[in-house]
Amino acid sequence: FFIFDYWMMLGAEKYFGLTTIIENEENLLSHANAINPNCQTQTTKKALIFAFEPHDILPYAVFAFSPALKRLPGKIGRDGCCLITSAVFGVPFLRQVYRWVKTYPVDRGTFLGKLRRGESFAFVPGGVQEVIHLESANSNVCNDETSNEKTSKNTNDDADETNANSRQKNNEKHLTLYLLKRKGFVKHALATGSPIVPVFAFHLDGSYGYYIPRSKIVHRISRAVGVVPLVFWGRFGIPFGIPYPKRIVVVIGEAIDVESEGSGDDDDDDGGVSEERVDRVHKLFLRELEALFERHKVEAGYGGRKLRIV
Repeated sequence: FFIFDYWMMLGAEKYFGLTTIIENEENLLSHANAINPNCQTQTTKKALIFAFEPHDILPYAVFAFSPALKRLPGKIGRDGCCLITSAVFGVPFLRQVYRWVKTYPVDRGTFLGKLRRGESFAFVPGGVQEVIHLESANSNVCNDETSNEKTSKNTNDDADETNANSRQKNNEKHLTLYLLKRKGFVKHALATGSPIVPVFAFHLDGSYGYYIPRSKIVHRISRAVGVVPLVFWGRFGIPFGIPYPKRIVVVIGEAIDVESEGSGDDDDDDGGVSEERVDRVHKLFLRELEALFERHKVEAGYGGRKLRIV
């Protein structure tokens, strides 16, 4: 299915006018080329955890990590894949599509297995809980865009128009990230000595119009099944369709060096990692992610916006 993967990723790259900014490529390569001391062979190199935000309705911009696009250097780019909620793989058609484009369940076994094999990947630590925290006003972001939709061969022009419409409406809003309690990936990073790389995607918000029923029951269901009950619509107003054309900008920060506290025992998921160390690295990640956003927000058209981490 490589040809299908290649065709789909190149189409997405053009449709969204994808821009990828790597702040320090040498930094990423130096971490990826380091030997993982926890591996018995002593030849397996470290995996990098690309912690991607925000989730929004669908975090489709993780396609930037596809090896078909060759956006990342060396082995990092060749390993490129994404881990997403396991619930998607229960839907027959979606399961096949996501597997074709190198997407895997974000369960503990897959997560740790890739780290121990030295295979880098992207995932969204905020997860589907960020959908619950979306500002209700965002559901109207694309109303003007729907009325102005035109079929055009120049998708980059569509992306410019869509971003111009949404930028003014969104400029003063906060972007909410559900990260304060998301520490499991930090524990796994410490257990395996895997660096964490903060990643932020601009213009992912506003890709869909949506309706989310607001209640405690919905919140509990979403936590239990890994999917938020909602209705969303994209281009041409098609329910569950393709997103509005957006000029996506993915910025990749420097790797946060994480010293291994693990035992190297494959049966020990936590690796004897201390909670104090987890808290320290987690706070560092939050600071670095916010700093990454601040460094690039003006150029991306988010000058009046702030991150709200809950």
